[in-house]
Amino acid sequence: MTTILVLEGISKHAEVIRTHLAKHKFNVLLCTSISAGKKILESQLPDFLVIDLNVADEDFFQFYQWILSSPEKSGIPRLFIAGKMQAELAKQLQIENKETILSKPLDINRFITTINRLKSTKGKSPVITKYREQDYFATLIGKQIGSVLINHEIG
Repeated sequence: MTTILVLEGISKHAEVIRTHLAKHKFNVLLCTSISAGKKILESQLPDFLVIDLNVADEDFFQFYQWILSSPEKSGIPRLFIAGKMQAELAKQLQIENKETILSKPLDINRFITTINRLKSTKGKSPVITKYREQDYFATLIGKQIGSVLINHEIG
């Protein structure tokens, strides 16, 4: 059974997320603070992380860097949920680290679909994914797409 650590600052929202994930046969660990999430990650490694950015306080970036600096923890697929108040932070995470972000209000079907898609990437680093994308684009050189002939890579 897949274990998902959900870091959600609002208890009612956390319970709603737990209910929906449990319906899809996920084991759910709930935390309502960065410190509680870190404590769990120090003792066990879940299969997946869901982090609502409403928990992003002054400790968030330290916590996030702590995850990224650990080979075991950085390989855990992550999904961030962002409301309007966290839009800038979400954009930063998406641009700088290619994180997956879902916006509120949360569409549960899309949420579950995204988790299932991301969980299949466990253990694959963003660098490997990036190179695979580059390899794909390299295969387009010399091909015609519509009225455009791909001659060479620009950058």
